[in-house]
Amino acid sequence: MRPDPRRDVPAADFAAQLAATLELRDLISTVNQAVGQSDDVIRQLAELRQRLVRERAPDSVVTAVRAAHDRLARFRGELTRPTPTFGYRQYPRLREELRSLFSAINGVAARPTDAQELRLGELRDEVHTTQSNLTAALADVEVVNRMLADRPVIITGRRP
Repeated sequence: MRPDPRRDVPAADFAAQLAATLELRDLISTVNQAVGQSDDVIRQLAELRQRLVRERAPDSVVTAVRAAHDRLARFRGELTRPTPTFGYRQYPRLREELRSLFSAINGVAARPTDAQELRLGELRDEVHTTQSNLTAALADVEVVNRMLADRPVIITGRRP
């Protein structure tokens, strides 16, 4: 990728801007994958719970499914802003923060500011924490899968 020839931007500034936007693109993709994966597993857990209740499965199994569902739902809520209700203002979540910083850095022909670089580092750490939290939440789902060894399992998208 090359800078816009109509702009007089030093090569080092362009390289810094490009590096930051590419990293933000990758971080946004990671969060989007986590959102999609958690949405899919939440849906599967909700369907499983309904089926188990209809079949009058043991309370311990239904409770484990509910706990896994609730933990993933809380995790999902930390990643992206929920649909606004009652006109209340919602604070930005991780995905919105990443997109906002991407737009701020990509929107000008200059190197990222020190504050933007600092925020990028903070968001990088948050994404790594998010990945760890998703792994922990999916471990709860694997417990459910072991409890229901005689039934189809919840597909988490994780490689064994």
